[in-house]
Amino acid sequence: MSPFTVNPWQIETRKEVPSTMDVARTMLERVQEASPLVVSTERQTAGRGRQGRTWFSEQGSLAATFVMSSPLAAARLSGFSLVVGTVLRDVCAELGGDVLLKWPNDILTAEGKKIAGVLIELLTREESTYVLIGIGMNLSSAPSQVSHSTSLREVLGREVTVQELLPIVCKHLWSAWGRFVQEGFPAFRDTWLSSAYGVGDTVTLDLGQRLVTGIIVGVSHSGELSLQTESGVEQIASGHQVDNVQVDNVQVHNASSD
Repeated sequence: MSPFTVNPWQIETRKEVPSTMDVARTMLERVQEASPLVVSTERQTAGRGRQGRTWFSEQGSLAATFVMSSPLAAARLSGFSLVVGTVLRDVCAELGGDVLLKWPNDILTAEGKKIAGVLIELLTREESTYVLIGIGMNLSSAPSQVSHSTSLREVLGREVTVQELLPIVCKHLWSAWGRFVQEGFPAFRDTWLSSAYGVGDTVTLDLGQRLVTGIIVGVSHSGELSLQTESGVEQIASGHQVDNVQVDNVQVHNASSD
């Protein structure tokens, strides 16, 4: 039996923590290649998203960090945040709901309302690379600080508890990780594109040093956003949307980034 078909997770549940990512970082010595760790909390008081933004979560939401020890060098982990998006899509499908994936790390309803987000951090200690995956999902309600957000209850029409959701996420994430280790992001690219949000839209992205405007045409085989610009197709590794056409979505991303 493949190790990726069994449940190897060490599960740590805390009543309240500032950040599950910070707690998980102190527990790396417990993580082995065949023994990943998840830190989950009922309440996260200082969650954060991409580029240091605040992650807002309501009581009863999923706030967890999953940690794997990687046999791959950090450079070969490109695109894994998008893989986690496909995991959450599959989790929602198993529960009976359909969601879409917005590059690089948001899970949305068909109407563009944010339901979940992902934050990936890589740490290298001695000869090991650790992949820390922060996942936040609105379960019963959406945070009032975040416009254009919603909850899994609104999508499914019923309540889902953390106790019901967490084992399903663990199952799908471990299976996807095994496939990613063997095949990389190209094995997931078509799946991600089949649920992509915003393909064909014209957007402006802030890349830090410059702004770029173009039409989203897909993602590369390493998970970069493919943007058709006046000078050709650019592959964008990191950036956030700033155009006025979808400014509310940008506010959601900034206020509640994963």
